[in-house]
Amino acid sequence: MASDSPEIEAIPVVILCGGRGTRLGETTQLRPKPLVEVGGRPILWHVMASYARYGFRNFILCLGYKGGMIEHYFHEQPAPPGWNIHFAETGPDTMTGGRLHRVRHLITADRFMLTYADGLSDVNIPELLTFHTKHGGLATVTGVRPPSQFGFLALNGDRVARFAEKPKPDSYINGGFFVFDRKFLDLVDAADSCILEREPLEHAANAGQLRAYRHDGFWQCMDTPKDWEFLNALYRTGRAVWLPELPAPATTTQVGASLAFHPTNIPGGHVVESILRADERGWFGRVYCVDAFTEMHLETSYVQQNHSQSKRKGTIRGLHYQLPPHSEAKLVRCTRGAVVDVMVDVRANSPTFLKWHAEVLTPDNRKLVYVPPGCAHGFQALEDNSEITYPVTSRYAPRHERGIRYDDPRIGIAWPITGDAVIISDKDRTQPLLDASFHGVEL
Repeated sequence: MASDSPEIEAIPVVILCGGRGTRLGETTQLRPKPLVEVGGRPILWHVMASYARYGFRNFILCLGYKGGMIEHYFHEQPAPPGWNIHFAETGPDTMTGGRLHRVRHLITADRFMLTYADGLSDVNIPELLTFHTKHGGLATVTGVRPPSQFGFLALNGDRVARFAEKPKPDSYINGGFFVFDRKFLDLVDAADSCILEREPLEHAANAGQLRAYRHDGFWQCMDTPKDWEFLNALYRTGRAVWLPELPAPATTTQVGASLAFHPTNIPGGHVVESILRADERGWFGRVYCVDAFTEMHLETSYVQQNHSQSKRKGTIRGLHYQLPPHSEAKLVRCTRGAVVDVMVDVRANSPTFLKWHAEVLTPDNRKLVYVPPGCAHGFQALEDNSEITYPVTSRYAPRHERGIRYDDPRIGIAWPITGDAVIISDKDRTQPLLDASFHGVEL
């Protein structure tokens, strides 16, 4: 079946996007796992693009944990032409089978695809579909053989006959990238507790209706921070084989060999990433370079360096900004613990007026956030004794200082820690709420 054929365009791709992704740690405290970025774009985008390159562009996203942020992303960053996306709320704690049952009314074609939002592969989707069509069963799962996490020892008595470092196992595992006939939905229970990988697929297997498409090429899930770093390293070094025919996104700019700049949804705001040089001694990286920042047209005239400690998890500081002529840029870095750093665009006539961007910062992820002039800034500690440091381009000017309350409903920041667990100063707790007369700061 040819790519971009009418048959392919009619087949929906169901993507399970509702899990909490707890094994990624603080990265998913603020945002859902499908929005965690690989190469400057959410991993969900990469999964969708791996289908779209073969003509499968009809997507049903099963939303759950922080699902509104996924819908918000595609409203702020429009999908490529031809992508048709249906956002389906399927509940924060619904299991995989329950999510599929909740979208069954959206599946009208005789066949549909289904996969997870956290696994990337170079599987040939049309060949997978052809395999499914020929065997005539209700279901096909893509079987993959990821490298073992451990070295393999072949023993002859106590003598090591063969040693293999992290070999591929002989058996296959569930790699997602399913193809189903619509009749398979009759095996899926209506309960939210239904797990697709248990009763429905077990019943299909017992009835001889499940086949495995063996894929020995690239496959990688993103379960842990190590997996996340590995996928980003592949992307940075031009080995993103799951996207062989798509151009590298223009969202990331690497300047020299030391820094990469990832634009945020706020014009002028960037996430800055250190590119490390490592050897047996450790690693070396750069957190600032005047030439790189000049090339990116970012502020370079820093006049103060601030250092802040938050003793208790849940502490919020902000939202703060200064009026002209003392508007300031900041370059925020976490040196201990973990924080979520937030910028809010308060610039008059900005296309993203009162929009916000949040980024989890830790010493290990080596990210910095560049907050441009005209943005309010705040952060929340995700661990006890968290510390950040940031240079600013203007001295503290009390007469020009302004603030916005952290929970202003016109902005709607999704702080990861809320309610009674929030620790905040009286000054910040009583900052004003924005009213209809606030139209932004003229720079």
